[in-house]
Amino acid sequence: MKLDRAESLVWILFLFFLSTSSIKTPEETFSILRCAKQGKLFYPLGQECHLPISQGPCGEGEMMVLNSEGVGECVGNPCAEDMLWTGEVCVEMYRQEGCDGRGERMLYNMTGGVECGCEDG
Repeated sequence: MKLDRAESLVWILFLFFLSTSSIKTPEETFSILRCAKQGKLFYPLGQECHLPISQGPCGEGEMMVLNSEGVGECVGNPCAEDMLWTGEVCVEMYRQEGCDGRGERMLYNMTGGVECGCEDG
């Protein structure tokens, strides 16, 4: 059974809630799951849903990622186009050792980490 992006996000956040000690109000929990069902992250400052790894409400040079509390957070992204921020350096998304197979490239995951994955399509 293959899950689509929204279903995957709902399950990830559900499992996160089971493992975290952070206490959320019922309203915030509902908002987080409502956004996750759309394949998006809940951003508490604006009370809105935004796509992960997008600029969303973040400032120039920032992107929305899933933080340790299970909600969207803006983090810096100082890299040029076709480059990814590892938290320490910018790396090329193409031609990375160990991630150079057909259709593979380095991608951001929902938390802003970098991993090898397949291009869409």
